[in-house]
Amino acid sequence: MLTLFFLLKISTSYAHEKGISGTIRDKSIYKEAALYQYAVADILKATAVITNGSFDLRLPYEMEAGIYKLVLRADAIQVSFDILIMPQEHLKVEILTKATSKDAEIIFKNSKTNSNWYDFIKTEQELFSEITKLNAHISDSDHLTESDRNEALHLQSQSIQKLNAIRTKFLLTAENEWTTGMVKNKPYHFEDLRKMPMLRRLEKKEHYWDNIATDYPGWINSPLFQYHIQRYLAICLINNEREEQQIKIYKRASDLIINKFSKNEITKKWASDYLKSIFHQQPEIINHLIGKSNF
Repeated sequence: MLTLFFLLKISTSYAHEKGISGTIRDKSIYKEAALYQYAVADILKATAVITNGSFDLRLPYEMEAGIYKLVLRADAIQVSFDILIMPQEHLKVEILTKATSKDAEIIFKNSKTNSNWYDFIKTEQELFSEITKLNAHISDSDHLTESDRNEALHLQSQSIQKLNAIRTKFLLTAENEWTTGMVKNKPYHFEDLRKMPMLRRLEKKEHYWDNIATDYPGWINSPLFQYHIQRYLAICLINNEREEQQIKIYKRASDLIINKFSKNEITKKWASDYLKSIFHQQPEIINHLIGKSNF
């Protein structure tokens, strides 16, 4: 009787345990799978050896919902995917990869939410690629007639309208707060190519944080805040400033970032800690951050 109870207890525990089961199509070069939780310093949640192209990650039962990073690695090569993990959900995925490339694609076998999100991302990237090519073509205006330039601007406008339409459709139809939040909080910033490059850059920097929610602590458990802070810091720097100028720029940018995250004490502390981790080898910026924060 005791033995039966013990076996039932084990069976119940594993039945409700979260995890990720994966298979790798084609010849696999990867040897290990790992799952990380996004944080100031990413937290390792689980690892598994990849055997015969398959792996099984068993995750802690008490894991919170969020966007996590699935990593496949082999020696110096690795590939990663952001995936949504929900309570008491065991994901089944298939990885499409090549033996000589880091390129890989993930297919979700039993998660419509993840599948829809990735379908949107794929379409979004394709349209972004079209717009980027058109922007480069338009910017090379010395070799374009006015008619050709206007045609390129028209095509660019059509691609932007299409991109905004698929984004709006996704936000209206997707029901999960995590995937909709990841899309909603990455608004598009399209430059007006008729304006001078310096003015476009200034406008992009001044309006970067428009329509981005920085006061919700839940987004700490996702790559969203990291993405925006790193991207904003890159926008602030032209890359041709002297070191002392760069330090001043980073100080001003850090002050603005902390201010944007200050509506909530948890997000404010996270932003301060994350900036300290970025600039850990630059004591002047670290001392500035310490002086500006109460943490």
